[in-house]
Amino acid sequence: MSSKAEPERALSAVYRTLAIHGISPARIRPKEKSPRGMESPLIGGILLVVTWLLIAALVLAGLAATALLLVRLVAPRPLLITIAYSHYCEAARWALSIANLPFAELKVPVGPHTALVPLLRLAFGAMLHDPDPATSYPGSDVAHPWWSIAGKRLLRRLAGVPLLVTPEGACVTTSWEIIEWCGLEVDAATRTAFDHELAPAVRRQIYHAIFESAPHLYRELMSADPVLMTLFDASEALFRPSASIRTFLGVDAAAMPATRDTIRKQLAQVSEVLVSDPYLGDGSGSLDFGGADLALASLLAPLLLPPNYGGGALTRVPAPSELAHDEGYSALHAEVKATRAGQHVLRCYREHRQAVGQAARDKAE
Repeated sequence: MSSKAEPERALSAVYRTLAIHGISPARIRPKEKSPRGMESPLIGGILLVVTWLLIAALVLAGLAATALLLVRLVAPRPLLITIAYSHYCEAARWALSIANLPFAELKVPVGPHTALVPLLRLAFGAMLHDPDPATSYPGSDVAHPWWSIAGKRLLRRLAGVPLLVTPEGACVTTSWEIIEWCGLEVDAATRTAFDHELAPAVRRQIYHAIFESAPHLYRELMSADPVLMTLFDASEALFRPSASIRTFLGVDAAAMPATRDTIRKQLAQVSEVLVSDPYLGDGSGSLDFGGADLALASLLAPLLLPPNYGGGALTRVPAPSELAHDEGYSALHAEVKATRAGQHVLRCYREHRQAVGQAARDKAE
């Protein structure tokens, strides 16, 4: 008998012994192991889904990078990206006009701007550029709870306008930077007062007047092209950014008395300078129109509503009478218009504010 048969007989004997004791051989037979990492069909399915998600993300990233590159290549320059009615954007627009620099303007409506402006910043390499930590961004003048996105400075920076793309492809990212880039000066004290006190107070007051007296003006003042206005309407229907503005910027009736007092205080200080000098210059007084005059006029213009506010960029400039339902605004409008500072703003608009591109055309002629 061969030696090969002996192990088989031994194994058969073992099986018979196990059977006598009621033990099935299958119970002690070792289980085959699955390949490493594939112990469960669920894990395999998860790995497959993750793989496809990564592939899809890479494809989308490639498409987005291509789109951003195309935007960078074909966009006109200089390109000024704005919210049309913003007084900060008006300051940038006016500074470019003073500098005799023709430019294209992309007017992005509120709501869609939170997606479009970050994409444009990414395309032109200005994603997180923040040269001045003190610069005001929408919402920065109001305290917000820790959970509010309005309190996250990073998010406000990403969607902040104005944004200027220069002929060389560089980015200038705030109205104050743009004023300086155009060769105009504003001293630090004047800039801080206008940026942190006057401009936020005017913004809060005019929003309150629009929402109280003529809510339809909110849409009309966007002055964007039809495609962007379609996005605006969809955003407004889904997310109601107009309602969020009240919270983000502190626009409510209870805040208006303090808001108006802030405006009065700032204009009283400006009027003191104008007693001895015809212009502010850089803020300390001058014989010539300067950066502080441009900044004051731009930032106060939404309250006074001079007819050429925006230099032709707005669909139309509403008359102050359209906001008369807000009695507080109407009284403040008349009061400010009678001040030395208010008269100076109206004079600056009459004598120094030209339509977009008009200064360059006059120079050429």
